[in-house]
Amino acid sequence: MNPQRTTQFLMANLGVEITRLFGYKKNGNIADAITSGKRACKIIDSLESHHDINGGKKEVEMIREVMINDALSIKPKYHVTEAQISSYFAPFSMRALADNGIV
Repeated sequence: MNPQRTTQFLMANLGVEITRLFGYKKNGNIADAITSGKRACKIIDSLESHHDINGGKKEVEMIREVMINDALSIKPKYHVTEAQISSYFAPFSMRALADNGIV
């Protein structure tokens, strides 16, 4: 069974994957950071094709550019921090948990 994933669920999982990317990069594990970046991009692809994303397509493209592509570049220009990532994605995670009766 492969249930339809909600936008909230996908955004929460995107946040987890980007957090992993930053953790791997911080620890110098670039290969795993790149792998996390690829998984995050697949989640973004799913989000972009989601039926209820509407105006959010530009937002997830910015996430791809700022939090993934730039973070994996040799000379990042945006300098996003783990705290900023956590702050941005926490509401999606909390809502996804609440939607599933977990919190």
